[in-house]
This record gives sequence, C-alpha cells and structure tokens, in this order.
Amino acid sequence: MTKMNLFKKSIKNMEDTMKAKIITIALLLTGSVFLNGCEQEGPAESAGEKVDETMEEAGEKMEEAGERAQEATE
Repeated sequence: MTKMNLFKKSIKNMEDTMKAKIITIALLLTGSVFLNGCEQEGPAESAGEKVDETMEEAGEKMEEAGERAQEATE
C-alpha cells in the first residue's frame, strides 16, 4: 500500500470511531432523559396512590369487621 492509501485508511478508521462514540453518547443521553422522566411523580400518580391506600385501609377495616361479626356469632 502506498502512504496515501494508508493515510486514507487511517482517516476512515478515525471517522468510524468518532461516529461510534457520537452514537454511544447520543444513546446514553437519550436513555438518561427517559429515566429521569420516569422518576418524576405527577399529580395523577399521587392521587392514584392515595386512592390505593384508602382502598387498602377500607379493605382491612371490612376484614376486621367481618372477623368481629364472626366472633360475635360464635
């Protein structure tokens, strides 16, 4: 190979390496943006959690009431 062909091949390899690094950085940044968005809790999610807690408490109280009713009939 001539020196010019070696030089062109070297430049091509550097370009490919740079492209790979840019793509990797872009993917990492995109992923971090999506993950950051998932961590933030909105008002709908907060309200849903409160509803879940309330329903769970109500279920526990109904279970306790059923147990007391069963004990009273024994």
